[in-house]
Amino acid sequence: MKLSILILGILFSFSAHAKGVRLVCAEANSATNLLIQVHHQKGQWVYQIDELVMKNGKTDALGGVAQISKLNGIYNINYKSSTSDSITVINPKAGTMKVQDLADGNKMTEYQCKPSNYKK
Repeated sequence: MKLSILILGILFSFSAHAKGVRLVCAEANSATNLLIQVHHQKGQWVYQIDELVMKNGKTDALGGVAQISKLNGIYNINYKSSTSDSITVINPKAGTMKVQDLADGNKMTEYQCKPSNYKK
């Protein structure tokens, strides 16, 4: 599961932010924080977890493809690669991120999130 999360979100740092969200998320009972960013850049959605960057519909460095959308303030990221298949739902208003690992028997991992001003 953690591999899916890391796979989802290693490429470049953001230079320009448009409409989107920047959060720090942590799994219950974990001291590890993830910096999550979703924003619109050059006409497409971009999703980043720490240093891993995915662009909507583009093959990433690991051979996977993310489909990123936003509906009613909720971000959905569907990710598939040869070793991973997951659905991530980010609800900034509720302060949650849920990751369903379809490649691991539909295992669900929930994170609590808060806004972040951290910039790379």
